[in-house]
Amino acid sequence: MMKLFKKMALVALSLAFIFALAGCSAKGEPAENFNYGKNAEEDGIIIRGYKGENTEIVIPEKIDGLPVVTLNDRAFAENTDLVKITIPKTVEEIGSFAFTGCSALEDVVLSEGLLVIKSSAFVGCSALVNINIPESVEEIEAGAFMLCTSLSEESKEAILALSPNEMFSFD
Repeated sequence: MMKLFKKMALVALSLAFIFALAGCSAKGEPAENFNYGKNAEEDGIIIRGYKGENTEIVIPEKIDGLPVVTLNDRAFAENTDLVKITIPKTVEEIGSFAFTGCSALEDVVLSEGLLVIKSSAFVGCSALVNINIPESVEEIEAGAFMLCTSLSEESKEAILALSPNEMFSFD
């Protein structure tokens, strides 16, 4: 009976640990890894920069109890170590040049709720292969994906549906 109790307790602790880890990854990066501030209305957070060292970043839905609503212009620019980024449903706008020069960036996961991808947001992300474009996106500004020469055909088609004149390269 005691052996059975110990086994059950071990299984319960293991499951609790697994669920705790899953919860941590869903929350995203800690706030201290970002430069951020409140938006003009003071009802949301704008991420202005990243000072962490992870190559795969999950943007948190909230910082200081407020939703993260914007990735500011040049927020992750020239981060040549960034390989994957996951952007939550609270983010409505990706600013101009937000990821410019992120030459190792291969995978971008966008969520429903995103409305606008500003001009040159991903310019020069030459390793970018996969990016999903949620149905909520209303506008992709000109040049947002210029020089993204590795995009999959599926990603290109999704982008061209909203930005028919997008140029992925100068070829």
